[in-house]
Amino acid sequence: MSTSNAVIGALYDYLKTQRWLEHFSAQEMLDFEALCKQTNFDLEAQSKYWCRLLTHWENRNLQPHRSVHSEVLAILNTYLMALHTHYKHPLSLLEPLRGKLAETQVDLQQKSLLFWRFEHDQAQERLEQLTRENDRAQSEFYTLTELADFLTQSIDDNEQLIYHALDALQGVMGAKNVALCFQPNPDETPRPYFFCHGQLVQKESPLLAHTPFWKHCWQNPTHQVRTHYFTEDDLPLSKNFPHSEILLWQILSLSAGKKALLVASSENPYAFNRFHTWFTLAGVHIASSLNNASLNSQLNEMVIRDGLMGIYNRRYLEQRLQEAFKVSQRYQRPLSLLMIDIDHFKAVNDTYGHPIGDEVLKQVSQNISERLRTTDILGRYGGEEFLVILPETDLSGASQLAQSLVSRVAEIPTEQLAPDLQVTISIGVSSYPAQVQSAEALVALADQHLYEAKHQGRNQYTAGKGA
Repeated sequence: MSTSNAVIGALYDYLKTQRWLEHFSAQEMLDFEALCKQTNFDLEAQSKYWCRLLTHWENRNLQPHRSVHSEVLAILNTYLMALHTHYKHPLSLLEPLRGKLAETQVDLQQKSLLFWRFEHDQAQERLEQLTRENDRAQSEFYTLTELADFLTQSIDDNEQLIYHALDALQGVMGAKNVALCFQPNPDETPRPYFFCHGQLVQKESPLLAHTPFWKHCWQNPTHQVRTHYFTEDDLPLSKNFPHSEILLWQILSLSAGKKALLVASSENPYAFNRFHTWFTLAGVHIASSLNNASLNSQLNEMVIRDGLMGIYNRRYLEQRLQEAFKVSQRYQRPLSLLMIDIDHFKAVNDTYGHPIGDEVLKQVSQNISERLRTTDILGRYGGEEFLVILPETDLSGASQLAQSLVSRVAEIPTEQLAPDLQVTISIGVSSYPAQVQSAEALVALADQHLYEAKHQGRNQYTAGKGA
């Protein structure tokens, strides 16, 4: 056996014993055999091979906790012992090679440290980004929850509801402009609610109704978020949403088949990329709250309104009278009452039946209502009795109105209701502070004057002294 083969054989036996033979690639083994056949010891060539072997093994190390440097160093020691035995090379050659391996190992560790530091920095950056996104998502969820809670509680005031909804949208989304517009009739000018600088403003937008964007919006399904980018043709739209490059919008579905348009705009075309889901949920909450507000308003009206005539009932009248009297008393302003009764109404029901009686009540209340101001309050006080509260009206003004109502009701055409039916009313008038000094006395005096008007022949009014 040749010397080189003896060296190779010794190394093969050692590698098989340590089960390290499979770590060598085919090329590494060929290079190793070529190195063993060199009769002269070339330190540079030896250093290159063993350092290259260490580097390759470190790079493809797939086993956890494997000490590659210790394995290569052990193989190198065995190799040099074989060279010493067969070539008589001195063992002192081991130290320079050990030094080269150590330098290579340190360099590899530094590179590995840099790599893992980079990976750590990348992971830390991703973690911080996820933390920011999580904080932002929690903030958005909290805002949406707070908004939902507020909208659920504040169902009595539509403008307050709209104010807080648009305020939340602008704050969370960083929008330049936010708006809510209810679908008008085709011949009406849109009057969207705009939220600007912390103020809720409703203003007419005559040009908005003629834009393709406006017409396109109402044809879309509800609660589907859409994006609109401004073009040169959007000048009318730009006047409503100045300094904006993009609109995020959706159609809200409201009760009774009505709709509303919810819009957010920004000067940054990418500002709303991550807000589509939040915007959708906010729209659902706003629509639900508007519907609840509408339903609550209807329920409130049912509680305070007379079911037959639609005017206020006695309970609500008494509440409004107390409020009106407090205002008049505080600011020393006049307040008058009209107590009205339909003459011979029982005879109408007995002669013509209750359906005709109901029609008489409706026509009388309608004629009275048409003669009143928006600040006056009309309600049903009893079966066929009405009460009218007249703020800022003295005894003279109330008496003139009473005379007008007596004449107006007497002229109601009743031929279609029943033949020979004549409807008249009697009215009692009272006034503060000219006649009485309390709300209760105001009602009592009006009732007393009503009795006097009936006693004097009906179809007239009585106001007492000072009229």
